[in-house]
Amino acid sequence: MQFPKKILVIKELTFILPHDFSGSLTDALQEYINYRELNLQNIHIVDIQNTKSTLDVTMSDNESKSCILYGIIEIDENGKYTIVESSGDIPNI
Repeated sequence: MQFPKKILVIKELTFILPHDFSGSLTDALQEYINYRELNLQNIHIVDIQNTKSTLDVTMSDNESKSCILYGIIEIDENGKYTIVESSGDIPNI
């Protein structure tokens, strides 16, 4: 079996959908992508130690509609996966 070179891991995602949303998971993820692209300048790490859930963070912040705990990992030349991008400390990826 060949191991994948890069993997996206999403441990937790909370995104407040528009009130008139009536779609599928694919539609909801596209809404999230659109929101994220439009708000790139507002992205910041709010809980680097991951002591709160993404739901808690989102619901306690009137400005934000989303919070994500993710990591992009890739395999190195020694066969070990390392995090190359993340939303903070991501335990147990």
